[in-house]
Amino acid sequence: MKARPALLALLSATILAMAAPTEVTPLPALPPTVYAQPAGKIKVRIDGKGYLLPEELKPTVTKLLGEANYAKTRELYLGLRRTLLEKSLTEAKLRQSDTLAQAAAERLAGLRQKHAALKEKLSALLHDPAAAAGADLNTYVQLEAGITATAALIAREEELAAAAQAKAEAARLKAEPTLEAARKQNADYLEALKAYERPLQELRELAVAKGTAL
Repeated sequence: MKARPALLALLSATILAMAAPTEVTPLPALPPTVYAQPAGKIKVRIDGKGYLLPEELKPTVTKLLGEANYAKTRELYLGLRRTLLEKSLTEAKLRQSDTLAQAAAERLAGLRQKHAALKEKLSALLHDPAAAAGADLNTYVQLEAGITATAALIAREEELAAAAQAKAEAARLKAEPTLEAARKQNADYLEALKAYERPLQELRELAVAKGTAL
């Protein structure tokens, strides 16, 4: 019994060490770069590929680059990653409290089964002459003692199980704002990422349609 706190501490440390953002959060692509070129051309590099475009398309390219706010999108991404880490740590603590509550409930169920089995065995000895014929006084004493002991254990375990369940429920209520904030921030980031990708996609299509691949 003395080892139990150490084991619980080890369980807690293990769960928290394993906590990490599990959501697949897409990193915003690096913004395209534009270079001036001789002979009335501009060079656009996007997705690791280079294209030569007519210089008259430079205002369109500049406009699309201005609409793609990489700095803001990346800032939202980094903020989301921090929030997801906090969410993962919170979820790890929730799993820990749920595991402890479930373990307490299982111990209680096991004690109740044992108690019922002992009472059933004693009842059989008291009401079945054939079974009682092979039992001595010590058997009755041991059964009575076992029933009394398990009843005391059940009373104690009921308190522990109720406390563990209450703690798990309290942890879930406390965690909900963090989980809800993570859900909202994730949705906001994905919307921002769509807004960032939209002009980039137009620029890709323009480069392929009007440019020359390098």
